[in-house]
Amino acid sequence: MSNRITLYVGRALEAMLRERVGPTRPPAKVINTMADRYCALVRHYLPRFSAEEWLAIAEAAVQGNFTLSVAELKSVGGDLGYMLNVDGLAEKLGVDDSLGQRLRELSFPEQIALADCIERILFAGDGTPEDRVRQALADVDAT
Repeated sequence: MSNRITLYVGRALEAMLRERVGPTRPPAKVINTMADRYCALVRHYLPRFSAEEWLAIAEAAVQGNFTLSVAELKSVGGDLGYMLNVDGLAEKLGVDDSLGQRLRELSFPEQIALADCIERILFAGDGTPEDRVRQALADVDAT
């Protein structure tokens, strides 16, 4: 594969490359290995929700204007759970109120996987919301 891109390397990635790049480990190999590990973690820790629940979670993320930054990840489950219970959003979206509690109980790795999947749903492109959820979940399984 020869997909070349130019990218800005932030401090964390720069430090990781500095620690790992060597004569037999070029930057591309290091980055691809780290990405493979990340994708494996997302696949392993992705919480299992119904399509309707994923739609509600994505809607709560949009309404809550979440950036899904590292700083937000520590509380993303709780914050989304709160959004679902505010103004009856869970009920309006046709999901059980217990979804908010289930989100609040997620472990940190599950919250990272949750944030990854929310981004995939929000940026999945055209199609119905249901199509975007299906595509996002298929993408997680494919990576």
